[in-house]
Amino acid sequence: NPKTTTTTTTATTTTTLLESNTTISSSHNDHDDNSDDDHNDDDHKLQFLHLGFGGGSLMRLLGHILPESQHVAVEIDTSVVEAALEWGLVTPPHQRIEIGDALAYHRRRRLLQTDPPPQQQQQQQQRPFQYVCIDVFDGQNLMPSEFYSYEFLKRLHDVILTEKNGIVIHNFHTGTEKLALQLQNAKRMYANVFQAGSVFTLDSLNSANQNGGNTIIVATKSSITIGGGDTTTETSQMSDEDIGDYLESLAALAQQQWDIRFDVPSRVNSIQRLSYESY
Repeated sequence: NPKTTTTTTTATTTTTLLESNTTISSSHNDHDDNSDDDHNDDDHKLQFLHLGFGGGSLMRLLGHILPESQHVAVEIDTSVVEAALEWGLVTPPHQRIEIGDALAYHRRRRLLQTDPPPQQQQQQQQRPFQYVCIDVFDGQNLMPSEFYSYEFLKRLHDVILTEKNGIVIHNFHTGTEKLALQLQNAKRMYANVFQAGSVFTLDSLNSANQNGGNTIIVATKSSITIGGGDTTTETSQMSDEDIGDYLESLAALAQQQWDIRFDVPSRVNSIQRLSYESY
């Protein structure tokens, strides 16, 4: 199933980054002993924003792998939301789905940041998102250009990803000239906005059509640190081949742990790093 394959590849990439980025992990595991007892524990759980819900497979898989994680999904199609709620695809309180335009949600976050709302709304909007997953397509199977414009990505970088180690995972379809042009433009925009961090692409080809499938763009606000203890390394100091080997090794562990029925490592061996200078 190409959709399942892409979802699992995306989830593998997400959890790989989660396990690798020791800064993110430590920032949410090390609690201040002198902190207020009334402080909301949700602030110490990883927060995911999903722009586009679809069947909710990515949110559900991540919720299974990371049961304490918090998820907010924004979906414009009312029928999709109704079906998700009817079939129990959203598990409160850790998972929540909102009906609405993802772009409007995106702009509202910018507005709230500029003009503080009432106390209750202010507390809600200030909750940080460490991860943003974007999976939005129109009726022609195209990514609306607003979702990879400079304005959109700049707001994403500066406002929605309030954590300095925030990560974006953006799914693109491939296989036609229009889709290839979209992907090329998106790569250029991501490389421009996320210059201080790292930007990678990862292909997940449809096994029934080697000319098409999905490409995932992964963008981080800061360089990723992998490893642990005394053997940490920043991805900025590694070659693409070494990063690919590391990702493949974690993918193999994920395949065994989750009992996945296809070759996950082969799906993550096409990682490429993007740089602003390349464009």
